[in-house]
Amino acid sequence: MKTLIINLFLLFPLLVMAQTKQKAEREFVAELNNIIKNSTQQHWAYEGQKMTIDSPYAINKNGVLSVTVSYVDDDGKKTLARMEAPVKQIKNVAYDLYVILEFNDEVVSNFYAENGNTVLEASEIEDYFHIGKPVPDDGYDLESLKKLLSNLMKYHIK
Repeated sequence: MKTLIINLFLLFPLLVMAQTKQKAEREFVAELNNIIKNSTQQHWAYEGQKMTIDSPYAINKNGVLSVTVSYVDDDGKKTLARMEAPVKQIKNVAYDLYVILEFNDEVVSNFYAENGNTVLEASEIEDYFHIGKPVPDDGYDLESLKKLLSNLMKYHIK
């Protein structure tokens, strides 16, 4: 009985930390999904095209952030685009025309499929991750996202 109590005492901080990490991830991803849900587009390369969220922002068990969206142009041509990158490499949150995550290195993988093809092909690797273009485009208050990122990074140490 004494051993059981000691083991529970030792495991309790680990359980609390795991739940806190999950909460930090959940809150960060929820804000990213809120931004993209209220965006007209995620990436400048698709200006003027209709965007649909195919797979919302998520962080997998390996700590990789990803999102998949599709764009349809006026001619009906569909492009599927996916971005993914390791959370532990995020350096900063920024805003110009888009809300973006900046990374320490070129670790953001971009995948594309065009003309109705569903097989994504690797395209390029960058050091920034487009989140979305808020509407109306009169600026975005980054403070809440920066706080959520700061809290998240406690659990994704480099």
